[in-house]
Amino acid sequence: MAPLRLWILSSLLILALTGVGISEELSNQAEPTGFIPDGYEDDNPPYYPTDYPTNSPTYIPTDIPTEYPTITIEPTPQEQYGWVLINSVPSGAMVTFDGSYQGLSPVTVQVSLTESRFHQIYISMDGYQDWSTSLSELPAPGQTIPVNAILVPMEPTITPTYTPTWTPTETPTWTPTPTPTMIGSDYGWVYIESVPSGAEVTFDGTYQGSAPALVKVYTTGTPSHQILVRMTGYYDWTSSLRENPLPDQTIPITATLVPKAQYGSIRVTSHPTKSIAILDGGNQDLTPCTFSDLMPGLHTIKVIKDGYQPFMSQVRVNAGSQSQIQAQLNQIIQTGTLYVSSTPSGADIQLDGIYYGQTPYTLSASAGSHSLMLRLAGYNTWKSGVTISAGQQNQISASLEPQGPQLGAIQVASMPGSSQIFLNDNYEGKTPDIGYLDIPMLNPGIYAIRISHPQNQDYQGTVAVNAGQVSTVNVALQAAPVPATVNGTLMVQSNPSGAAIFLDNLFKGVTPLNLPSVPPGEHALTLRINGYDDAVRQVSITGGNTTDVVIEMVPTAPLTQEPTQTSEPTQTKSPAPMFALCTGIGLAAVALVLSRRSDR
Repeated sequence: MAPLRLWILSSLLILALTGVGISEELSNQAEPTGFIPDGYEDDNPPYYPTDYPTNSPTYIPTDIPTEYPTITIEPTPQEQYGWVLINSVPSGAMVTFDGSYQGLSPVTVQVSLTESRFHQIYISMDGYQDWSTSLSELPAPGQTIPVNAILVPMEPTITPTYTPTWTPTETPTWTPTPTPTMIGSDYGWVYIESVPSGAEVTFDGTYQGSAPALVKVYTTGTPSHQILVRMTGYYDWTSSLRENPLPDQTIPITATLVPKAQYGSIRVTSHPTKSIAILDGGNQDLTPCTFSDLMPGLHTIKVIKDGYQPFMSQVRVNAGSQSQIQAQLNQIIQTGTLYVSSTPSGADIQLDGIYYGQTPYTLSASAGSHSLMLRLAGYNTWKSGVTISAGQQNQISASLEPQGPQLGAIQVASMPGSSQIFLNDNYEGKTPDIGYLDIPMLNPGIYAIRISHPQNQDYQGTVAVNAGQVSTVNVALQAAPVPATVNGTLMVQSNPSGAAIFLDNLFKGVTPLNLPSVPPGEHALTLRINGYDDAVRQVSITGGNTTDVVIEMVPTAPLTQEPTQTSEPTQTKSPAPMFALCTGIGLAAVALVLSRRSDR
């Protein structure tokens, strides 16, 4: 019995001490009066769950988030965006970017660099044809890509062409196709077909498959939709739909695609013949020759020959026709060199309107008087007349003056070089292969720039010129879709360089040389240079790809070895057999005479 009492007293003592600890701990809580005195029967069960959980969540969220603002990560998201500046002529047109309305032009659209690289731009304006383009590049972080749209006034003859084709062709064929389970009271349909069929259909920036395509449209949505129909070998077809279909209604649309222009050719003849004709600074051939499979538009033909002044002319190529060039080369009687330098250096050198390079540079030209012009962005254009003496090196140095603070300038570089630059449709010159084309002394403002190369797609955009600043434009032109996708490219190099290139026995130029638009298949390649054996190779060209050929030329045998290969030693031996033959015949004749005398 005593141990039992002792155990009970010990338990009560422990409970007392524990109760004191608990009461002291609970005294620090917000509600001490509602937790201990009332017990567990009435107040404690409802009070405990409402007090304890609310205390815990209010502590955790206020504690953990306070650590996040200490890590500054704002600059990183800003670098993940770029912008697209969309302009139109005339301005005030409705701009839609990836199916989302952005306002009236000019407008700037923010583009996420982590999303798709493909974007659709639609521009529409009453009285003008809808304009659209595909943006396949993303701006660099913080960069702005300009897009300039020149709207074409709408012709009244376009409207009747679509009216008779919609009603008879669509109603009987596609009315029964949508099943009652697919079409609800809130949906309608837009049926899009193309002529020819099979074109790619994009509706409000979303690809819908090949035509014919059936697109489901909310009847209560925004009654403004953009349609793009695209097919290889045809111009893009765009249209704006300014209405939504009624419930269960189908709106038919027919896109009649227009084929792209065919290719033309240029026939080049010269006097004297066997001169080198160069097309757009690339493909070369010996005159008379014909350059085929050329894009319609302006092309540059340059004809050169040793001892003659170069001939250069621009010719327009029309689809399905052949243009003619007759080059009359003037013989160069005397030439000299001119060393041109400037302070600062790097200025573009134009002698008689022809670009030669950048200062400092040594050029060769015919003797006589010439007009020299130096242009450098940020400086006034320098002009002077120069006289080149025959057989001598002449020197000229120019000190360029900074242009006024109220003027600006533009530097333009392109890939490939020799691209024509137009500023507000005014021709400014051609980009060099290395460096920039400088356009100084410009008034501040927004300029429309167009970069054109016959073998590539044109680039159009805008550039802002600020007073006292130089704006830089770097553009890599996209290759023409045809014939680049059909033909291939051959890059030929040799050691040493300067070897004449013959492809399938046709002269193409000298190494190193890039030959575009070579038909696919096997071709015979021959390189020829004085002092080396002809190098003959079989090359295989694949459409849309570039084939690189590097040939190490083998020197021919020295001329001192030629006498050892002649037949002179055999000629010194040839009289001995002839002498023996003659001697034998003579002895035979003497013996015959002696025998006849003995018979007598």
